[in-house]
Amino acid sequence: MVMDLLLIKKKDLTSSCPGSVAIVDVNNGNRLDIIVGNRESNDISIMLQYNRGFLTNGMTYASGGGSDLQYAVVGDIKDDCRLDIVAANYGTNDVGIIFGHVGGTFLSQIIQGAG
Repeated sequence: MVMDLLLIKKKDLTSSCPGSVAIVDVNNGNRLDIIVGNRESNDISIMLQYNRGFLTNGMTYASGGGSDLQYAVVGDIKDDCRLDIVAANYGTNDVGIIFGHVGGTFLSQIIQGAG
């Protein structure tokens, strides 16, 4: 009996200590993409799906040094039909907003104090 064996090399798609995850269609490609808030590295990883579950290596957006990122959520804050990311930063007592841009890309983060 001959069996085909497919081995896939493991690749790390996120940074250190992933905490929160959102599964949404970021780039309007009719495929679900993955957004991960990484607690220890204080950044957000975005992996776009390009073919039946295969993901791009990912883009990383900083949430600020020492921010101690706790959660990241996704929604259309500006009501412009582009998804935005909001990150709650415990260590710096603020909220980071990363506005969506074209093609699944994002603009630089804007920081808002949490009071």
